[in-house]
Amino acid sequence: MKLRDGITFHDGTPLNTEAVSVNFLAQFGDPLVGLAVRPYHPADEPITIVDDLNMNFNLLDANCNYPSALTGQLGAIASPTWIAAAQDDPTLDQQPVGTGPFIFESRVQDQSQDLQKMKTIGVAMFT
Repeated sequence: MKLRDGITFHDGTPLNTEAVSVNFLAQFGDPLVGLAVRPYHPADEPITIVDDLNMNFNLLDANCNYPSALTGQLGAIASPTWIAAAQDDPTLDQQPVGTGPFIFESRVQDQSQDLQKMKTIGVAMFT
């Protein structure tokens, strides 16, 4: 996978392969989410980081459907800075930080979620 250069999360953290790795390995190691991820990858080296913008997802077998899996929840990438903060402060788990065209503002459980439109719209993360 090749990431686009110059993309940042809404908190200013750069989107790079380390950020993707933090997200992927969290999913890979999660007792529940990992059930959907682990069957595709070798346990000892599920990903390989080549450099800041290039990485390999190591698969056990060829799978033409794998890229489409990354367009859903398994491909969601959050700021690793936010992930670390949310581990220390569980209230942050309902205040996500991403790279998309809208910034999270607030949420009332089962009622509403307010987002702010970015003044500038970025480009896709992947090339």
